[in-house]
Amino acid sequence: MSTKNYLLVLAVAALVSACGGGSSSEGTQGGNGSGSSIETADKTKIKLDAIVQSQYCSYGAERPLSDVTVILHNADGKIHSRYTTDANGHFEINWPAGVTHVTAHWKTKYNHHFLKTEIAPAHGDLGKISFLDDDSSSCNCKTITIDSGDLRTAMPEYKVYRNYASGAVSGRMSAALQPLKLCADASNKFSVLQLMLAPNNTGPSYSREIDVGSLADQSTIKLAIGDFKQHGRALNLTSNLPISNSSAYTASPTGRDFYFRATVGIDGPQRLFERGSQSQYAYAASSTTDETPQGSLFYLSSRRLNVDPAASTLDVQLPDNKTALTLRMQQLMSDVLSRKATSVDFSGYSRYQTLDMYVAGSNFSWSLHGGAKLTIPELELPTAIQSDLNSGTTPSFQMQLSALNPAWSLGTIQQKQAVSSRGQATPEQVAELSTWSTELLDVTINP
Repeated sequence: MSTKNYLLVLAVAALVSACGGGSSSEGTQGGNGSGSSIETADKTKIKLDAIVQSQYCSYGAERPLSDVTVILHNADGKIHSRYTTDANGHFEINWPAGVTHVTAHWKTKYNHHFLKTEIAPAHGDLGKISFLDDDSSSCNCKTITIDSGDLRTAMPEYKVYRNYASGAVSGRMSAALQPLKLCADASNKFSVLQLMLAPNNTGPSYSREIDVGSLADQSTIKLAIGDFKQHGRALNLTSNLPISNSSAYTASPTGRDFYFRATVGIDGPQRLFERGSQSQYAYAASSTTDETPQGSLFYLSSRRLNVDPAASTLDVQLPDNKTALTLRMQQLMSDVLSRKATSVDFSGYSRYQTLDMYVAGSNFSWSLHGGAKLTIPELELPTAIQSDLNSGTTPSFQMQLSALNPAWSLGTIQQKQAVSSRGQATPEQVAELSTWSTELLDVTINP
């Protein structure tokens, strides 16, 4: 897996753990509820659980990581103490006096360093920290080929889409004969493959569900309209910014049912496939790419909202702070890459509460997480780790700001994220994390 791809995995993982799934009753865009159903933040202990999954089945079996180095930093970034996760990948200690920041470090057999730093966490439970490797021995996967040739000939005005929860296999299928690698989840269970037919313009949509667990490996499924049921509705999305891509889905306890992604100019209207009384969600994003003196700048503004079950339209007001954030990010990037202590305050932009930064080097990937207002010190690392990092190049820097419930403190957010990361949240608790807005800036740095 390339450094850039792993960087994107880290970004998505952070967003998913922050936002969860489930149901919600949306009031003002960007938050809901009081957040009182989960216990408050706790700073008596520092703890985490480190796991590794295969990049070939990233939603599959989890293996504990017993060789993760946990570095505790003082407020000025200096090393306070170092520990290693136990045989179960667990680390737990009473919060030492003077400790402010925490870094988890793992080095792969290819000498690539992965680091995750929590800057001044307000909650001591850092949750489950996931890494990826290239060991496929724990993967349980099947290759299922979808033959849609006859269906496409009979219904040329329709496109075929798929959704498979255990592995994020979703999107439009462009080939008439398309193999899909479908893997079991962390509990070694196969999910249901959901197929959707959507028109290029107007007309009814259809769906079909296939039990992957009952299929033999290397099976071929030939599609016919008689095996589908009429299902779903068009959802017209409007926004203050040009929408580049969108998605909609129905929440379920195990993931996203009928996750349908639409890219402007390629797919037809956004479709939403309901299931009973399960809550429905829509996501919209606007993106641009510009050339700057530092390199190529990708900007993404996005928001996920609850959809009324009867709604056929939804107005999504996207955050729009590109110019101001770009200027602030350029200084932040310079300070972070030069390992210079710096302070930032993004809380005044769109009620942002959290800041995630991702630095990708030729031999390392480093994610840093904290509040939207924070001081980032010069973080000291063990000499051997720092020496390796100094020997590499830094081709990418990414910054993401997120807003959840404006009534939540940073400690409340981090406590909820920790519970969600371990899969221990109740549906009601997950629902509280189900709506959010973000702005992301990603610079591919000129050599």
